Amino acid sequence: MSYHTALSIVIALVDALESQYLPAILALPSRACVIPLSSIDASTSNGKDGMGSSRLDDDPEAEQIEVSFSDMLLQAVDEDLEQSLQEEARLIMTINSAFMSGEFVRTLEGKIDAFSSTSFPTDVPILECLPTSIHDMSEAFRSIVANEVQEVLSRTLRKRLPQVIQRQMAEQFQYVLTASQYDVFGSQGSPLQRLLEQEVMKNRELRRYERALCNAPFEDLIEAVVQDLTSWLENALLASRKPCNDLGALQLEREVTDMLARVSTLVPQKSLRAAFTRLFQIVLILNLLQPTHVLDYLASVREELSMETIETLLRMRVDFKPENVARAMDQMAKADAKAKTLGARGRPS
Repeated sequence: MSYHTALSIVIALVDALESQYLPAILALPSRACVIPLSSIDASTSNGKDGMGSSRLDDDPEAEQIEVSFSDMLLQAVDEDLEQSLQEEARLIMTINSAFMSGEFVRTLEGKIDAFSSTSFPTDVPILECLPTSIHDMSEAFRSIVANEVQEVLSRTLRKRLPQVIQRQMAEQFQYVLTASQYDVFGSQGSPLQRLLEQEVMKNRELRRYERALCNAPFEDLIEAVVQDLTSWLENALLASRKPCNDLGALQLEREVTDMLARVSTLVPQKSLRAAFTRLFQIVLILNLLQPTHVLDYLASVREELSMETIETLLRMRVDFKPENVARAMDQMAKADAKAKTLGARGRPS
C-alpha cells in the first residue's frame, strides 16, 4: 500500500468519525431515554378490582371507578420517579458512551501513528496530514464526560449537602473541646465524621453510579464530589468563624485526615489529596502554637490562602490574644511585601 493510499483511507475514516459518529455522541445529552414501565405499573392499569379493563368494555353500563386523591398522588409520585430514573439512565448512557468513544479514538490515534512510523518512516506522519485532528475529537468526548459528571452532581449532592454542612457547622460541630470531649470524639466519632458516612460514603445515588459507570468516569465523579465537599466545609468553617482551641484544632486535623482516608477508599487507584490542599493549610494555621509562627510557613500558606483568610483563622483560636494576632498580621504583611519586591527585582525587565 502506498503512502497516499493509506492517507486517503485514514482521512475517510476520520471524516466518518467527525461527520457521523461524533455528532451522534454529542446529541446524547439531549436525547430522550425511555425506560419501560415496571410490571407493577402495568398491573395497576388493569383497575383496582384486579379484573382488568375488559370488564368495563364488556359492560358499558358499569359504573366508572372513582379515583381517590391518594391514588392521584401515588400516580404523580410514580411519574416523578419514572422521569427521574429516565434522566439518570440518560446520564449514565451519555457518560459511558462518551468515555468509551474517547478511549476508542485515542486507541485509533495510537495505531495510526504506529502504522505510519512503521510503514512510512521517511514520510510525514499521517496524523499531521489529517484535515481534522483526532486529538480534538478525543477532547470533545472528554468534555462530554466532564459536563455530564457536573450534571450528576447538580442532581445529587449539590441539592442539599452544602446546606446540611452549614447547618451542622452552626448547630453540632464543636472545636472548643476539653480533653474528655476530644477523647470521646476519638473513640466514638465526631458529628463531621458521621455526616461524611451518612451523606457520602453511604449515599445511595453514588452507589448506583458506582455500579453503572465505567471506572474512569466514576473516579472523575468522586474527585468532583471531594472537591465540592472540601470547598463546602471550608466555606462553612470560615463563614461561621467557628471558635476553636488547641484541642479543637487537633480534632479538625483528625477529621480532615480521616475524611481523606475514607473517600480514598471509593477510588483506591486515584489520589484525592490535591482536593484537600487548602483544608490542610487551614488545619496547619489553626494548629499553630503562637500567631507569629505563621511566618515560618508564609511561603506555603500564601500559595493557597489570602491574608484575610489567614487573619480570620488566627482570630478563630480563642486562646490567641487579639493583640498577638494583630502583631503577627503586621509582620506577615511586611514579609509578604518584601517577598513581592524581591520577586519583582528578580524578574527580567
